[in-house]
Amino acid sequence: SDGATWFTIDRTFGPLHISRVGAQFKDNVLRFLVDGELGAAGFTLSLLGLEVGSPIAVFSPQFDLQGLGLSVDAGDIAIRGAFLHVHHDATPSAPAFDEYAGKASIRMDSFSLGAIGSYAADDGHPSLFVYAVLDEPLGGPAFFFVTGLSAGFGYNRALLMPPIDQVASFPLVAEAITGTAGSDLAAELRGLQTYLQPSSGDRFFVAGVRFTSFKLIESFALLAIRWGHRVEIDLLGLSTLIAPTAESDAGPDPLAMVQMALKATFLPDEGFLGVSAQLTSTSYILSKACHIRGGFAFYGWFAGEHADDFALSVGGYHPNYHPPAHYPVVPRLGFNWQVSDELSVSGQSYFALVPSAIMAGARLEALWTSGDLKAWFIADANFLLAWKPYHYEARIYVDMGVSYTFNHFGRHTITADIGADLSVWGPDFSGTATVSLWIVSFTVSFGPSPAGAPPPVGWASFQTMLPPAADRLQIGVEQGLLKQGPELTGGVRHLGVIHPLDLSIAIRTVVPVSQVAGLSLDGATINFGIPPMDLRSVDSVLSIAVTGPTAFQSAIPILRSQPSALWGNNGREGSGQELTDPLVCGVRLRAPTPSEPDFTPAITRTQLGVDTALVTLASAGEPSSTWQGGPLASPADGLPVSFPDWPVDTVTPDYFASLQRPA
Repeated sequence: SDGATWFTIDRTFGPLHISRVGAQFKDNVLRFLVDGELGAAGFTLSLLGLEVGSPIAVFSPQFDLQGLGLSVDAGDIAIRGAFLHVHHDATPSAPAFDEYAGKASIRMDSFSLGAIGSYAADDGHPSLFVYAVLDEPLGGPAFFFVTGLSAGFGYNRALLMPPIDQVASFPLVAEAITGTAGSDLAAELRGLQTYLQPSSGDRFFVAGVRFTSFKLIESFALLAIRWGHRVEIDLLGLSTLIAPTAESDAGPDPLAMVQMALKATFLPDEGFLGVSAQLTSTSYILSKACHIRGGFAFYGWFAGEHADDFALSVGGYHPNYHPPAHYPVVPRLGFNWQVSDELSVSGQSYFALVPSAIMAGARLEALWTSGDLKAWFIADANFLLAWKPYHYEARIYVDMGVSYTFNHFGRHTITADIGADLSVWGPDFSGTATVSLWIVSFTVSFGPSPAGAPPPVGWASFQTMLPPAADRLQIGVEQGLLKQGPELTGGVRHLGVIHPLDLSIAIRTVVPVSQVAGLSLDGATINFGIPPMDLRSVDSVLSIAVTGPTAFQSAIPILRSQPSALWGNNGREGSGQELTDPLVCGVRLRAPTPSEPDFTPAITRTQLGVDTALVTLASAGEPSSTWQGGPLASPADGLPVSFPDWPVDTVTPDYFASLQRPA
């Protein structure tokens, strides 16, 4: 029960097993709680949260039972089930409510089917979820041999995704991998409450598949689609490699066990795609004492505040690079190996690619300790290459030494150490080299440039960081294109055949603009600079000339965030952000919206009628005659009509008179 203090007992007294006991004082009522089981002859009855209590003021015994579990083992068939009632107290964001959860499973020799579910009333709205797991080999090719399936849905229920380091313990993943059996079904039901919360308007659907690849890798993948307050698509995965396999009889411990968790998230409304992978804490190679760790991540933004930004990292970033807050945090790729009581070896490495730089590095350490004698070896290397602006730096460090500690008229340590440290940077290529001995060290500098930021560049050098001149200004038809136009000579491109009433033309420029001739840029960021040139403010004007009778109804600025290293306004010091605020990088021209046709009023037949017409027809080859209507036409307005192919007697004045309807 909520607010209770529990004590684990886990003791058996004949057919009775006590899992834990608890105490709770709430609303002036003192309660004692027990979780236990009563079993005999393959039949087990579990009492979940059996309560005995009484008010403090007056002795009035109260009894309650939160849940009930049932387990039957009959040879090759095992049936288990549990039902749990949980009361959730009110919180600042949600009222109190009762939740009813249940779980059932049936298991045979090579087949098992289980399901878990929950029902609650969230502020009067029904909230429920159901998740089922089928454990049955279904077959398939060797690289994708299906061994199980799972599926579930939620109604008025929010599904919270775990961080990458908790994918292995996520209930919907663990349930499908470890099976539907469990010694403490109540604990499993309570564990789901962290990730499945009642939420009116939220829905989700999940589907999973468990499979093996060449009998070496066991994997499970879970696809989750959530909608309601926002749309989100997630993919969780867990793969385990054990080599050699247990079937090979290679020994009690495998040579390697590598388990990797995967998480992918797609937010279409926010314009975000993220993929992360990370080794779990159970991974090792060569020996269980050699633990391996590390992760991988790719984040990309195609809309919103961080549009066009991305980060790819394996093992983290360069020590001197400070990633923005929205970049993924990735642990170093490395290992720790306690080879023996005296010797330990560790190593780590990383690689990262961001819009303005690429970086990589590695480190190796070895330490040998035997009593008061110690020896070590350290090698470290870090590389950073930035192209916006162009800059590189590298450091390679090696150190080895030995020390001995003894007690003679006090405690003393003798150390012999030798090391070398090489640092280079550019442009221009420069650096320092330092050699250290335990008694002396010296440093040699080379190159014309001191350590620090690169010197400012000129416009000619800065242009090399941009696309070719022919690609810096582009124009294209976004809407209304009926047929693609041909390429013309002289660098001119025909835009094609367009629909004039549905026309939208986009003019995009690689270089941001601070002013568009004839267009107000109120609300847009127009203050930008060129950090490689050490300019904090730049004037850039875009002029557009439209010739011909066409008039555009609107001209809308096109806003895009740009790399701060190229177009930031903080000089070479930088702002600490990869991207600037959205800058004006073009204009979108739209044709006038066609006016809606006016309403045509009703016209009576009297208004359309004419007096009997006097028509004189001319035969073929003769001069045309004229016809005229009574009051609606005057002789001066006579209209010549010729019927060169009609016989004279085919159309007569009587024929025209017959066409006139009475008013």
